[in-house]
Amino acid sequence: MTAKARKEVPVPINEKIKKVARLNIGEALDVQELADEFAVTKRTIQKDLNERLSHLPIERREEDGRYHFI
Repeated sequence: MTAKARKEVPVPINEKIKKVARLNIGEALDVQELADEFAVTKRTIQKDLNERLSHLPIERREEDGRYHFI
């Protein structure tokens, strides 16, 4: 399934928890890798990181575009 063919769906809470856990151990997250892993669009992942998890100290690194805890 290509990224264009994927349907935009809300990411279940357990997938959000997995993202936060990975950030918590110091991993920097790549939007495309997460989209592939969870079988959603990049936009879904970006929305999770930028809106749904906006209360957390997460930022996007300029040099590689990965998200990490600050």
